[in-house]
Amino acid sequence: MKRTNRKLALIGMIAVLVLTAGCMDVTMEVTVDEEGALDLEAEMILDSFLASMMEEEAEGEGIDAIAEDFAQDLEDDGWNVVDYDAEELDDGDVRIWVLAEDTDADDIETISVSVEDDQVTYLETDGFENGFGDDFGDDEFIDDDELDEFFDSIQFVYILNMPGEITDTNGEQIDDSTVQWSMQDHMGVGEFEATSDIDDDAASPIPGFSLAIGILALLSVTFAYLRLRDH
Repeated sequence: MKRTNRKLALIGMIAVLVLTAGCMDVTMEVTVDEEGALDLEAEMILDSFLASMMEEEAEGEGIDAIAEDFAQDLEDDGWNVVDYDAEELDDGDVRIWVLAEDTDADDIETISVSVEDDQVTYLETDGFENGFGDDFGDDEFIDDDELDEFFDSIQFVYILNMPGEITDTNGEQIDDSTVQWSMQDHMGVGEFEATSDIDDDAASPIPGFSLAIGILALLSVTFAYLRLRDH
């Protein structure tokens, strides 16, 4: 799906959310490894009304068609999608889930990752900047009460896991290596940025472990050789 079409669809979704008090929660969780490769776990929770509307728009039948469309959107953006699923929850809401693994950032137009001097820098340029046009938020398009209702109806969180301790970011840091941006708290932030050190311990849990194994193997071979020679 082209981004222009996606924004038009989102504007329509805004109108639906305002008029029907529908609810939607979206979580995008990206993990960056020490070489700059990306994994993504995307989850979307829809109330039954929005799910039924999206079923009608999807090319297929049932909630599985929503998951397939969501996965296809992410593939079109360059993500290496390996799995997706849809399920109806006990409260009637619908959960859509997509997993992408080992994706090259160069394949995604809005993401860049650089690895340099034992640091990884991540940049997502398609953030929460107001992309609905200058009239969005004006009383002629949507008044303040309706705007507040919209933001109460949709939750969007973007989580980023970096390969080491984060040294710089414009998001809300959750722990040493995790940062997040939420639409409620970061509307107007057009780019998500984070820089982290590369955690050397991630590659070798015990410092010098590989070297120690090599030395032990060499000693074992030497000991065996000496025993054979003595016999």
